[in-house]
Amino acid sequence: MVQALISQAMGDLISQKKAIEQFIESSSGDYDNLDLILGQSGVLLSYAILLDSAPYQSASLYNFDCTQIFKLGNERMNVIWRKIDTYPSIRLGIDFSLLGMAHGWAGLLYATLCWHVATDAPLPLAFHQRVVELANCAETHGRGIRWRRDIADSHRRSRRGDYVASWCNGSAGMIYLWTMAHQVLGNQEYLELAILSAWDAIDSTDMGGDLCCGAGGVSYALLNLYRHTQDQTWLDQAKLLGERAAQASLGSPLSLYKGGVGVALLAVDLQHPMQAIMPLFELESKSLVSP
Repeated sequence: MVQALISQAMGDLISQKKAIEQFIESSSGDYDNLDLILGQSGVLLSYAILLDSAPYQSASLYNFDCTQIFKLGNERMNVIWRKIDTYPSIRLGIDFSLLGMAHGWAGLLYATLCWHVATDAPLPLAFHQRVVELANCAETHGRGIRWRRDIADSHRRSRRGDYVASWCNGSAGMIYLWTMAHQVLGNQEYLELAILSAWDAIDSTDMGGDLCCGAGGVSYALLNLYRHTQDQTWLDQAKLLGERAAQASLGSPLSLYKGGVGVALLAVDLQHPMQAIMPLFELESKSLVSP
């Protein structure tokens, strides 16, 4: 997928077509895991991103056919939701109890929304119910709201809640789900959830600098909220978190999500906030707003 996006940025439609075909072949297996990083939802999101970047205008020149991605993506989403439909209410914490973006319910719902936005495929019948269930798991904290990393903790007397602000398992990741839900579904309450999630992420001080688990990921999430609302507050806060991420990432590994490469990309994106998107995660053409 990375090669396909690089080729798209270079205008090399031939190598982009080849890279997409290779990704389709390599991702055709079955996965028991549903999550965004290691499982089915990650493949679905990748298909959505590839369609979002596909060379529609030159498709006939290069024999580029998107129908296979449509077919595979719809099949993948059906598999995901057939399994989801067997799960009880999210709050019960049975079968699938993680809530965050990378490994939990937020990621499943976000990938589904991205596929819907990229293809106009109908949302699953139970989608709205699951969104409401996840929203109802939020807990007030300070001037914001937060979610437990694992909702099953609420049913274990021996464990306190595990709360983080990060993109992967915490409030920052939730921002993306709620801004997209507001954009697609039009419910003002989802925008309020995004804003309250942002305040919780901003107020957290216990994090490193990277995109996955640290201030870099929070900064990108605030840029998403800024593009969605045009409220200068979120851009100002994103810049502050970006500075914090840069300081915390000195000497970190050369990694996009777990090191300094992602933070360096963030530094560039902060100079062009209306065009900034979290890499390999957001739909570019559907996310960008003309300055």
